[in-house]
Amino acid sequence: MRKVEEVVLDGYKFTITYPTGEENRKLYIDREYGSIFYEFLPQNLITTDEAEKILADYFPKLRMETVRLMREYPKFYDYFDLDERYLRGGSHTGYNDVGQKGAISSGLSLDFRLKKEFKKG
Repeated sequence: MRKVEEVVLDGYKFTITYPTGEENRKLYIDREYGSIFYEFLPQNLITTDEAEKILADYFPKLRMETVRLMREYPKFYDYFDLDERYLRGGSHTGYNDVGQKGAISSGLSLDFRLKKEFKKG
């Protein structure tokens, strides 16, 4: 099961989507990784560069929030470590009612990897 947590920082709205599930723990352990998704949802029309910069600027605070969320599900996350080597991102663009192009959302994906002591072989 994936859960969505809404976080508001300095008036900016973000979501964190993360797995919680003991029911899926074996799947993640078998494949040795999973991802946590961060999304910035601009309230006004801004460029994709601006949206990506805001998300990057607030990522350290969002990461701290992620660590707090992981502690709420120790039966799942005790097997994994966050791995920022696999941080990926991008934006979705669209047009408003008067044809101006801008960011609809900007997102990042952060992987968590199986701890060495739990790896097979």
